[in-house]
Amino acid sequence: MKAEKRKKVITGILTVVFLIVASVMIFLFWLEHPGQLVRNLRDRDPAVRDEAVAAVAEAGPDAVDAVAEVLSTDPYPPARQAAARALGEISSPLGINPLIGALSDPHEEVRREAVIALVKIGSEPAIPVIITATGNERATAVASVLYYSGHPRLRDRGEQILRRMGLAPADVEDSGIRWPGRDDD
Repeated sequence: MKAEKRKKVITGILTVVFLIVASVMIFLFWLEHPGQLVRNLRDRDPAVRDEAVAAVAEAGPDAVDAVAEVLSTDPYPPARQAAARALGEISSPLGINPLIGALSDPHEEVRREAVIALVKIGSEPAIPVIITATGNERATAVASVLYYSGHPRLRDRGEQILRRMGLAPADVEDSGIRWPGRDDD
């Protein structure tokens, strides 16, 4: 029994060491090759974009400017969507203004990722802007994120969007995205 327990402890320690080494390697790669990670946000392969989002998130606030540029200038909607998701994962207040700009993106998926990112960051000053920017929204995915965010003002906006579309909150799935510190609906 002791050998089994010792094996589990050693496996756990090795897993933690591996994760630390992997994080350090990603960070060092970012320092030496920030452009490659940002280019990967633009990749046509969704798996490459997802890996880039995770790597950029590890880089933290230092990556915000480069990612914001992708969000605001890239002609490929999935790249803008990945950039918005990366800013949400970084969760820095530095990403708020670029994300607010993305609320007027012509593609629903980009707007949804921008709303998700803003909800994750949880900036109270962004609330009025989110509410204004979603005034003419007609996307159930965006409405769901707002309605289920746990923030009363965003919940009201989400419900307004749903009503305008002839839907009730029960008609849409819970996005699972919550305003920081809010676990309730």
